[in-house]
Amino acid sequence: MPPPTPSPRSLADDPPPEPERRWFGSYSLITFGGTLALGLGLSFARKPEAGLPIAAAGLLLAGPITHWAVEGVGPGFRVLALNFGAVISGGLTGAAVYCMLNRCRSSRLGDAFGFGGFFGGTAGALIALIVDVAAMSCSPPEPRRLGAFVLPDLRVSAEGTTFGVVGAF
Repeated sequence: MPPPTPSPRSLADDPPPEPERRWFGSYSLITFGGTLALGLGLSFARKPEAGLPIAAAGLLLAGPITHWAVEGVGPGFRVLALNFGAVISGGLTGAAVYCMLNRCRSSRLGDAFGFGGFFGGTAGALIALIVDVAAMSCSPPEPRRLGAFVLPDLRVSAEGTTFGVVGAF
């Protein structure tokens, strides 16, 4: 027996394509890189009082500003909380590690929070930036419109029957 003839299939039977998600982490990386370059440039030009705050502000605020611009207020504050939480926990961890390695006494707690807190806080901020860029910087897919379409419209009621067409463009 010959195989059955295939039935015609319309494109309406296919599921719609999955909408694409848009990654915008490059904006955070560019903002951070620019502020870091400016801050380090000012620091090497013997202006660390201006350079270090610019670099720190870029590290802490590059992600939240990008999320505020692309997604809105809520996601921006979520990333800001992530950044500050990572800096604080990284700073405390760095200070604790410094104290453990150098057998801190109460007289050396300033060094622990100065050196260990600085390096731990910087590491925490970098980790927060990596988490933000890798996991949180994808916009939700926008609903796709199928384009223009025209459909028949039939309405039957006690007052009468109407037939027409409706569409969207």
